[in-house]
Amino acid sequence: MSHDSFDAARVYSRPVSEQATCETMTPDAMDWVLERGWRNFGCDFFRTSHAIHDSSVCGVMALRLDARQFLPSGSQRRVMRKNASLDVRMVPAQHGADYDAMFRKHRERFSDHLPESLHSFLSENPATVPCETIALEARLSGRLAAVSFLALGAQSTSAIYAMFDPEFASRSLGIFTILQEIAFTRSTGRTWYYPGYAYTMPSPYDYKLHFHGLEVFDWESRWVPLDRPIEWSYPWVEPSHSMTESATAAPDCQTASTRDSQTESPATKHPAGN
Repeated sequence: MSHDSFDAARVYSRPVSEQATCETMTPDAMDWVLERGWRNFGCDFFRTSHAIHDSSVCGVMALRLDARQFLPSGSQRRVMRKNASLDVRMVPAQHGADYDAMFRKHRERFSDHLPESLHSFLSENPATVPCETIALEARLSGRLAAVSFLALGAQSTSAIYAMFDPEFASRSLGIFTILQEIAFTRSTGRTWYYPGYAYTMPSPYDYKLHFHGLEVFDWESRWVPLDRPIEWSYPWVEPSHSMTESATAAPDCQTASTRDSQTESPATKHPAGN
């Protein structure tokens, strides 16, 4: 891993927008795609270096951290203490009425690219397709307060989607579920935790940027320590030509497809996920 500084001008000078469909992904293959900046919503795998948010074009930051070396901050430890009364358990991911009800409440927090349902993020059989995926449930006196979904590789885990009941907003459950996912990653002997994407402009995903030891992908081959803020955006105008784009089939993927960067694809609807 290189420890060179992150050069935003160079990184974002050539847009990356790739997509593949894969119904079966082995744990080793998951490690491979995650290491190259990919993530998945169900069987849709994608990576994209740019997004449109609040009528602006901005950069997308693929993030990861070493779960073995992670140290929570003082405020994150306070979040853990605040939620010590929650019952947390890991179960196979599934679809269910309680999850759907929470999803409908949670989605109202967002204004851009509102997803229709959890089926936007999970396959029909999410526990095993395209890879092993678990749900982290946090309950208070039996009531579901938050749930997040985590895809499992051999040496890595990837956060797919997290949501919480708005009535529990004061508990900082987005932070809490990430801390629980990092702890799970470490306890199972895995190394890398991928919290998903964030943007180079203020967005609802900024909470992901406050974790010790974050690295950001340079959209070529390197992960670089995120040791300073990366901020840029500019007003969106209709382009005279589409982004340059090429598809790279991931290991064990039998089919791959590409779309123009502004079509209705997972990468342009809600690349950050959570």
